[in-house]
Amino acid sequence: MVVVGGRKVKIAIVAVLLFALMAKIMIAHAAEIEEVAPVQPEYKKMQATAYCLTGQRCDGGAVRRGIASAAPEYYGMTAAVYINDDGKPGEFLGWYEILDTGGNEGIRNGTVMDIWMPTYEECIQFGRKDVLVVFVEGGG
Repeated sequence: MVVVGGRKVKIAIVAVLLFALMAKIMIAHAAEIEEVAPVQPEYKKMQATAYCLTGQRCDGGAVRRGIASAAPEYYGMTAAVYINDDGKPGEFLGWYEILDTGGNEGIRNGTVMDIWMPTYEECIQFGRKDVLVVFVEGGG
C-alpha cells in the first residue's frame, strides 16, 4: 500500500472499497427483484350532472360540497372524476363521496352521477359532462 497522506488516504481507500462491494452486491441482487407492472385504474364511463337541492341525503345527513349521488352499489365509496377526453382521463374535476343515491333512472342504473353544488347557477354552468370515474372503497 502506498502511503501518501497517512490516515486520511487509508480511510478514503476503505470507503471506495466498501462502496465497490456494495455496488457489486446490489447488481448481483438486481436480477432477483421482480418488476411489478403498475396497477391501471378501472375507469367507468358515465355522465355527470349537478344538483342543488337543500335538505337531507338518503342517509339523513345534510347535503354539502364534495358529495355526489350515484347508483346504490357505489354508496359509501369515493369517486375520482375526470373529463372523458376521447376515452382517456382529461381534466380532473375532483374527489366526491358517494353519499346519496338519487331518484333519476340514469343514476339508479349506474350511467349518471349527480354532483351536489350549492347554487342553481353553478349547476347550470356545470351542465352535463361525459366523464371517466374511478370508484374506490371508503369515504374521504
